[in-house]
Amino acid sequence: MKRFLALLLLLTLLPLVPALGEDEIDVPAVILEDTWVNDDFTMTFSADGTGALTYHDATHEGTWEYVNEMVYFHYQQLVDLTVKLSMTKRDGEYWLSSNYFALQMKAVREKDEQEAKEVAEKKLHTLEWGEEITLDFMSFSLEDVKVYRSLYQLIEDYQWTMSTVKGKKYLVISGTVKNPDNNQRWLSNTRAEVVLDEKDTYKADVFVMQKGDTYYGNSLLDKNVTGKLVFAVEIPEDVAGSFTTAKLRFNLYNYMAGSPSKDFEGDFFFQLNIDEAKAKSARKAPTRKKTYYQYGKNKSIPKPSSYTDVREGENGTYQDMHPATGKNCDVKAYYYYSRFDGETPAEATKAYIKGLKDEGLTVTKLDGAKSKYNNEMYTFYIISKGKTQLGWIRVYSDSDYSANISIIKK
Repeated sequence: MKRFLALLLLLTLLPLVPALGEDEIDVPAVILEDTWVNDDFTMTFSADGTGALTYHDATHEGTWEYVNEMVYFHYQQLVDLTVKLSMTKRDGEYWLSSNYFALQMKAVREKDEQEAKEVAEKKLHTLEWGEEITLDFMSFSLEDVKVYRSLYQLIEDYQWTMSTVKGKKYLVISGTVKNPDNNQRWLSNTRAEVVLDEKDTYKADVFVMQKGDTYYGNSLLDKNVTGKLVFAVEIPEDVAGSFTTAKLRFNLYNYMAGSPSKDFEGDFFFQLNIDEAKAKSARKAPTRKKTYYQYGKNKSIPKPSSYTDVREGENGTYQDMHPATGKNCDVKAYYYYSRFDGETPAEATKAYIKGLKDEGLTVTKLDGAKSKYNNEMYTFYIISKGKTQLGWIRVYSDSDYSANISIIKK
């Protein structure tokens, strides 16, 4: 080892031999010249044969040597480990690389990144609302921005619940996307983010939706498909109700070949500005249409507002025990999830009951002691018209988001 360090020191002090070709490497002077970095690793090498490797904020000190045009970094992490790196020279720049990562000199990397940012700024296209962009592999336009409680609200016949967590909402920018050929594209290879009020940045998910979809997160744009293009950002509820401006930024490679890891990487760069008027409109709750589920002839049961998800039981009808009489009834069941607009089940049920009463129906809360269920987990409301019982509402008191309606089938 002493002999190696002496040789290392001698090589450090010797004048550099002029390069004979592009791949000729000056060692170890260039190794000692700068910090080596990539997105995950940082490595430094000292002339005394020591060095350090930093990975995800964990630093490991060790020793290094250069043998047969390879750099070996030795360190300990529970056991003795060695990182083996080859040195290459590409376009006048030095790189250290293994099978898993490549390290570039920090100063050179920073210079390259600055140049890439300048190129990206020159290539940036600021989109207009409704403007159609046609690329060789995809065409798209963006037409709308809205704050939603749930992505469910994007499709009218969505078949399942996909709500965000409490205290969160979705900012959704949507439009149309078309794949013009027989090759599939992955929209997830788009790097996208939304900046609110010029200060807070949120990663955006990118996907396509088609009417009848049973899930929302499909980033695969199939061949010859036209669908709804969606940029969705989950943001805090207070921010969703107060932001005044925003901008969507996204970049991608030609033919979506790979995913950019930085906002200045890629072949195409786009920005869409959301001004104060658009932001104000986006913050308003979506329009709510009053619809009804038909019950027999000339009878109707109001849906508990279309801002909640109401869906028929998967089997259409089934038997359930009447909470007051204990008898089994054939019922049609509808489920609603009040988390979509932030209410508790009790608040959503209160609004629904008002709708029922406005239709001339009677709604009576069933005292827990009289319920055949005799279960504190539920609160029941009996729905009737005159002397005829039509069904009941069951609120799950141990849940913060759901309830259901059972309508007696005649």
